[in-house]
Amino acid sequence: MKFKQPLLSIITTFALLLSANSQAGRQGINFYYGLGLGLSKVKAVDMMPTADIVFGFEEDGWALEAIAFGSLEAGTDDSSVDTSISGTHIGIAYRTIEKDNSWFKIKVSSTKLDFSDSDGSKDFKTDGTSYTIGYGIRMQHDARLEIDYSYYNGKEKKDPSQNNGLTLKDPVHMIDARYFWGGAPYNGKFTDWNDSNLLYMGGLIGLLESDLGNDYDTSLAYSLIFGVDLSRVTIQGLSIELLLGGSLTADSSLTDPAFNDEYTSSLFGLYGVYRTPGKLYFKASLGYLSLRIEDDLYFANGDFDETIKFTESGLSYGLGAGYKLSNPARLELDIKSAALDVEGFDYDPYVVGLSFLYSF
Repeated sequence: MKFKQPLLSIITTFALLLSANSQAGRQGINFYYGLGLGLSKVKAVDMMPTADIVFGFEEDGWALEAIAFGSLEAGTDDSSVDTSISGTHIGIAYRTIEKDNSWFKIKVSSTKLDFSDSDGSKDFKTDGTSYTIGYGIRMQHDARLEIDYSYYNGKEKKDPSQNNGLTLKDPVHMIDARYFWGGAPYNGKFTDWNDSNLLYMGGLIGLLESDLGNDYDTSLAYSLIFGVDLSRVTIQGLSIELLLGGSLTADSSLTDPAFNDEYTSSLFGLYGVYRTPGKLYFKASLGYLSLRIEDDLYFANGDFDETIKFTESGLSYGLGAGYKLSNPARLELDIKSAALDVEGFDYDPYVVGLSFLYSF
């Protein structure tokens, strides 16, 4: 079965409907701007002091944010050459509901960086994605302070002998303090602590289709589920879930079609999950899945040959439905798929599972 394209279309449409209906109109659109100071660090370069300017538009915690920044020169492994950095971040941010005049923030940005050496001999540019977590404090009604940590890793890789030992595969770490003007407080609809439980856990049993070819049979999958309900501080129905599981032994026939080899799998998943209101509800999941395959190969006479092991990780997404059995318990049926690649071979494994969850 191939669910990837229709599943992506359904989830995209579902997410658009949620964003349009879940919190619309509570805060209104606001414009804000700010200034910041920070430090950036990358391998082979000393700490670089930075300054930046920020512009953004926000509504109900969501924001489109643009940042331009530059740094002073800092020393490199070559004592005769200094390096500076400049660039831009353009990204989507989400700030949680303000409680006691503070909040948390996450952001994903498209980032462009420009490294310039003092002698002009080894300048280069790179672009990629940066990931940000932050914490904010309301200073006045229309002014606030945020502390952000950002992690950046470029798309391209260069010869390590170039650029004073700096390579584009080396991550860049950035810490910034920014002061904003504009933007009304986001108070949202805060759920009472007694309306929902904070933590839940449960188990899943289902089928794992590895999508590694017809040689690989579908296996019986199982998983433990641990979740945190974020309804009290963010969007009603939003949770974070951790999956830890694997599969029982299933057949694979790689060395000889007349003799079945065997494989097992283990999986780790981290997801953001949204559940609609009601006793009978729908759910959508988006996150990360790591899948490990161990394939035991045998000779045609039944003697053991070798074990092939590989682990791949990538974007994972899912769709399902659930039913509340009682206040703390519920059943869910869903499918989760992932887009993975092993040595240039693309495959889309998926798990169809029935889950029992219990809140406490």
